[in-house]
Amino acid sequence: MLKNKTTVRKPAFSKTVIIDSPLYVAIDVAKYYHKAMIFDWDKNIIEPPFTFDISKEGFGRLIEKITINGKRYKTESVVIGMEATGHYHETLVEHLRAKGFKVLLFNPYATFKTRALDIDYVKTDEIDLKAIGQAMILGKGREAKDEETVYKELKLLTRFRRAKNNARRILKNQMLRDLDRLWPGMMKESHNPKGLFSNLWQSKIARALLKLDLLPQQIASMPPKELLAMFKKQGTKCVGIKWTEKIITHALQVLYCEGVEAEIHKHVLQTNLSLLEGMDTLIENLDRKISILVYKTPGTYLLSIQGISFIRVGEFIGEIGNPYKYHEPGEWVKLAGLNASRYQSGKVDRQSNPITKVGNSYLRGTLFSIARDISRWEPFFIALKDKFCGKGKHIQVAYGAVANKFLRIAFYLMLRKQNFNPDYEKEKEKMRQNNN
Repeated sequence: MLKNKTTVRKPAFSKTVIIDSPLYVAIDVAKYYHKAMIFDWDKNIIEPPFTFDISKEGFGRLIEKITINGKRYKTESVVIGMEATGHYHETLVEHLRAKGFKVLLFNPYATFKTRALDIDYVKTDEIDLKAIGQAMILGKGREAKDEETVYKELKLLTRFRRAKNNARRILKNQMLRDLDRLWPGMMKESHNPKGLFSNLWQSKIARALLKLDLLPQQIASMPPKELLAMFKKQGTKCVGIKWTEKIITHALQVLYCEGVEAEIHKHVLQTNLSLLEGMDTLIENLDRKISILVYKTPGTYLLSIQGISFIRVGEFIGEIGNPYKYHEPGEWVKLAGLNASRYQSGKVDRQSNPITKVGNSYLRGTLFSIARDISRWEPFFIALKDKFCGKGKHIQVAYGAVANKFLRIAFYLMLRKQNFNPDYEKEKEKMRQNNN
């Protein structure tokens, strides 16, 4: 581990000769205050842990410490390392790179395993700094680099869309809960064929009925022509007299929610309906922007695979960035944490282990979503999924194999700028099996 200079002997070399030896700066990032420590290649602590805040003044203090110690050791070579902690590190990285510093980012799991090397499972800021420093010496980090604007936009927009889509799903579940109290049995399902609507969110008539802000007991007492007139008044043209009769007949069979509770559920339902319409509009606008950006990238070649949408392609490209900066598909596999772990001890060499899951969780989630989609529509990937399921593998293992195969195919599709050819992939797979 890193050593305090007060407890170890001084380096054998002279300070005037350390021109090519860089200074290392480990930073433990937090929301309001960061901690940093400066050390050298021999793991001697040059500047003990100090705190600086997220303001310009705090950033200036960090730069001052780095500058003073750089002059003291006569070196301009400085390497800065920190954990990729949510979004808290991004502003700091941006300003450090603007100053010309090399910045390394570490997966928090990597620093956790570095702490474990000392059989020390205590977590403090100082211990974290030493773990980051140890990981820097071991060369575990990846250098932070600027992405082209189109990839930055895709990453931000697709992550924002994913968050809003999740919020919309939660909102829909809340609306269904209120609807089950106000109008039980409205949804048509396999065990409830008497329902009115099979898809509440896609049906224009269902949306129009909710906007009327009426309880089923109120609708049950209305003549069909009056209900039809209310639909026409709000601008709904897809409802005829037969539909109004069907709605009234269903309302007569409902076991009603009465009193104050019914009014509260109705108010909550109308409020959530307004929110849902706003979210629908927002997500539609995001979809348009994402589709335009996707067509500015090599990701368009991936759309030749059946079952994959431009939204999934946008999420994928946004997370990996420019595909041409990578040298082989294995880098994508590792970036997503889809590489299999390995255990070897003595004569035991177990390679069929679970995936590491050490990597970009957004990318990994996107890949599993893509795997589910393409293994439902693209025959080549359907056969691959069935092959693993036929061996008794869990469906998630099969999806992991499909995601891994997709990554390798996607890499070469974009590299060669060609569309997906399932016959070519089948021939290549046969050749690989014959060689084995």
